[in-house]
Amino acid sequence: MAQGNLFNHVPNDEEGKLFVALLRKYANRDTIKVIKPRGRGSRKEATGYMKDLRLDQAERLHIYFDYQDEHDTQHQIWELQSELETMKTALQFFFTKAQGCRQVLDNLIQDLNTFQELSSTFREFTQDTWKLSSLKRGLKSISNCTKEKV
Repeated sequence: MAQGNLFNHVPNDEEGKLFVALLRKYANRDTIKVIKPRGRGSRKEATGYMKDLRLDQAERLHIYFDYQDEHDTQHQIWELQSELETMKTALQFFFTKAQGCRQVLDNLIQDLNTFQELSSTFREFTQDTWKLSSLKRGLKSISNCTKEKV
């Protein structure tokens, strides 16, 4: 943001305050972003030492302007583009992980199908085939959910 002062030694009296008020009223806001009066003068009666005097203690004012700058807009655009790129990368990561999870679930379903086929052949090894069917249905529903999201 560009900054500069055009007015120095503006008296800190009614006329100076009116001058600042009129500047604020008639400034072209397409060009000037902020108008900042800063206190200057003797520090004899000042409370504390700061870069600027408080306006009620200042003898005179310097008027500073912060100008609108194309760079400000370009920087905001750049920040938004950076955020979008970060979000895009995160989404790609999550989609990749979801596809990997779906592949694992599909493999588990296939293994359960094989196991169910074997268990029907060898009934004496497994007595709870209904549990396998229930587990397989649950895994299929999870797998279908990840397919819908991706």
